[in-house]
Amino acid sequence: MFVDAKCKENRLEEIPTTEQAENAPYPFDKGKPILPKVSQLRRKLAEKAKREPRFRFYALYDRIYRKDVLWSAWCIVQRNDGGPGIDGQTIEEVEQYGAIRLIDEIHELLQSKTYQRGTPQGGVISPLLANLYLHWFDKVFHGKDSPLKFANARLVRFADDFVIMARSIDDRMIKWVVEKIEMWMGLELNREKTKVVNVRSPDAALKFLGYSFRYEKDAYKKNSCYLRRSPSRKSMQRARDRIRELTSHQKGCFPINEVVRELNWFLIGWSNYFKTGHPGRSFRSLNHFVLTRMYLFLRRKSQRPFKLPEGITWYHFIFKKLMVRRL
Repeated sequence: MFVDAKCKENRLEEIPTTEQAENAPYPFDKGKPILPKVSQLRRKLAEKAKREPRFRFYALYDRIYRKDVLWSAWCIVQRNDGGPGIDGQTIEEVEQYGAIRLIDEIHELLQSKTYQRGTPQGGVISPLLANLYLHWFDKVFHGKDSPLKFANARLVRFADDFVIMARSIDDRMIKWVVEKIEMWMGLELNREKTKVVNVRSPDAALKFLGYSFRYEKDAYKKNSCYLRRSPSRKSMQRARDRIRELTSHQKGCFPINEVVRELNWFLIGWSNYFKTGHPGRSFRSLNHFVLTRMYLFLRRKSQRPFKLPEGITWYHFIFKKLMVRRL
């Protein structure tokens, strides 16, 4: 399954090699979870990709299983207090087992190319391993006798999720994908999440990476439709749940400016991710939800109901005086 990368072009000599990072220490700084050499690797790759958009990286496998790369991935998960995956394994359980021990084991298996599938989806290292496997799926997808050739299809992937876009998805393409993923690579497709969607069908939508893609009628052009990209219902519900958590009664003992600061951190990050496409309706809906939640939070802040200064509205007070982020 793995190919010799030495015969391919590799203009990344300035990036630290695997051997240089082999015995790297394991410092952990919650402010900067990514180690310096990993940051340098990311910067070099980004610069190369920006200069030459069509360049394909064939010699990254030995850099992905570097211990400092694996350690940085773990530190990011630990910093975010990530929840357990479908296996139920928590961060505390990984720490009890030994994070360094786990990373050393994964490093040895990946380096010797003896790693076997079985890492649960949502696990600490699952996205990284998925990228290792799907790199080869990406290569054959762009090779001979592939959907790119016989159906002019396009592949978009992120971690362990991918979408194949084509004018028509027929049995030949489905068979090709199943054979490559399950028979050639030894992985298992999630049948519940894997499906064919015709986005031009009424009420049909493609859900990918938190976005919903659907065709809707154009309000300004008669007999015309456009592909609308907006936050999915699940993304909106998760946002409301998070806002509700940040303004719950349990936050009543915290200073208002601290609650506003944490709320703004979330709103800024969420809006930066979903600001592309057509997020206007979703943003207006969340603005109204934030206004309601902050009103309720301030009203129960103390035994005496909070009273507004004269001559100003709740909207002006929350978004202008308190400086709550308005999407």
